[in-house]
Amino acid sequence: MMAVLRPGLQRHAVTLAFVALVAGGLSSPVAAGTAVDAAGHTVGVTAPARVVSIGGPVSEIIAGLGKADTVVAVDSTTTYPAVYEGLPRVGYLRALGGEGLLSPGPDLVIAQNDAGPDEVLAQVAAAGVPVLRLPPANDLAALEDVIGRIAAILDTPAAGAELVAALRADVARLPTAPAPDAPAVLFLLIGHGGAPMAAGRDTPIHALIEAAGLRNAFAAATGWKQISTEALLAAAPAGLIVSERTLEMLGGKAGLLAQPVLAPLADIAARPVVAVPSALLQGLGPRMPEAARRLAEAFGTATAGAPR
Repeated sequence: MMAVLRPGLQRHAVTLAFVALVAGGLSSPVAAGTAVDAAGHTVGVTAPARVVSIGGPVSEIIAGLGKADTVVAVDSTTTYPAVYEGLPRVGYLRALGGEGLLSPGPDLVIAQNDAGPDEVLAQVAAAGVPVLRLPPANDLAALEDVIGRIAAILDTPAAGAELVAALRADVARLPTAPAPDAPAVLFLLIGHGGAPMAAGRDTPIHALIEAAGLRNAFAAATGWKQISTEALLAAAPAGLIVSERTLEMLGGKAGLLAQPVLAPLADIAARPVVAVPSALLQGLGPRMPEAARRLAEAFGTATAGAPR
């Protein structure tokens, strides 16, 4: 009889299994081709060869595991790596359709936590296609956990252990935890048809900022929140972070600085503006250390303190 862990312990079990793999090359206790989803349910599939990947970070992890050749379709947020160019697109991750997901003939769907609608993913599962829905990857421990789950379902434990080890090595070369006087920076999401949004705590961007040895100027808030001119002035950021997609859509730094919300910041043009991969808005992925290094270099924390 198989013991079933409570859902709240599932993430920790998978993460500890991969810690053992990285540290000592031990075999994972999860059966080959099976993984635990975000709800605590076991999902299994034998030798998946036709995977639909939903979410940019998910697609990047699959490629990092050396399994991009199994992917037959992706969602519209998957823009990296280039190996996915030319694949069918099944729509935006939060507005998926059952027909779009099923038409590529998948034998597995791997989706990030906010993919949906829920009823569409349930429809796909009811049609006999296993769906692995992942928990959020808002910090480094959660990212390792997600890598472990994807490696488990794709039956690539060795590649998963290597990817986690490489991630840890890259993170160890980043600055130490933010000092009290470290620059405070602000991530802005602008130009998506609504009021400007900023990233607070419990977001992948918050983890990215701290990994760069910086402070989040919007850390008093939790999650993604609209930011007013008053809040922007109170935050007094030393510089701005935006997504690569936002910067491109606004026509570069000049277009960003022309946004009305930034008008009260008289010297904003003299402050650094750094663009990071758009996929990091959805969750941390393998490119997080590279983006953190870019931020550290731009804001002068690249040599702050000893390596982690």
